[in-house]
Amino acid sequence: MKKNIFKGKVGGALCGEEMVKQLDGKGKIVILDATPGRDVMQARVDGFKSVIEENEGIEIVAEQIANSDRAEAVTVMETILQANAEIDGVWAANDEMALGAVEALRALGMEKDVVVGGFDATDDAVDSVNAGEMNFTANQIPYEIGVRAIAVSYMLAKDMEIPAEDISLPMSMISQDNVEEYLSEQKAQQAAVIQQVMEEYGLN
Repeated sequence: MKKNIFKGKVGGALCGEEMVKQLDGKGKIVILDATPGRDVMQARVDGFKSVIEENEGIEIVAEQIANSDRAEAVTVMETILQANAEIDGVWAANDEMALGAVEALRALGMEKDVVVGGFDATDDAVDSVNAGEMNFTANQIPYEIGVRAIAVSYMLAKDMEIPAEDISLPMSMISQDNVEEYLSEQKAQQAAVIQQVMEEYGLN
């Protein structure tokens, strides 16, 4: 669990750096938090804020819980915008909340004026980045995580020996600058991941 928390903090910091970059170091931003008590999600927020707090030109004007839910994030974001009509950025601790923020901004015609970032690189979020609505999402390689989980489940069912070592997966940022390249290479990368995991676990 400690390693997962560390990865969450690193990913949050990457998102903070991307927000600073896209705002040119100045602006008013909102943070949408996940369900309280989830250490990994809190680590993402802590990592993000650790970077933002080092930049005096960026002010966090609101931080609210939206419980990792898209519909709840719409409602929370609508309330925040009533009190903060002029914001420059929104970062959410997962993509569902970021997509909810986009919906709330779109209803006011603000979706092109506010930098919106998320975390997880879900298919919906990547599509939103590609559509020019969300600006970025942290890619924690969810496809490979899923492939490894399926492989381990299969090995458990077959009473096979499970590798003891932890797997550290790389993280990256998907933004409007590189999303087309990411999408064009996605199928080939996914096929390569399946082959790699099968070879690592001796499932060929």
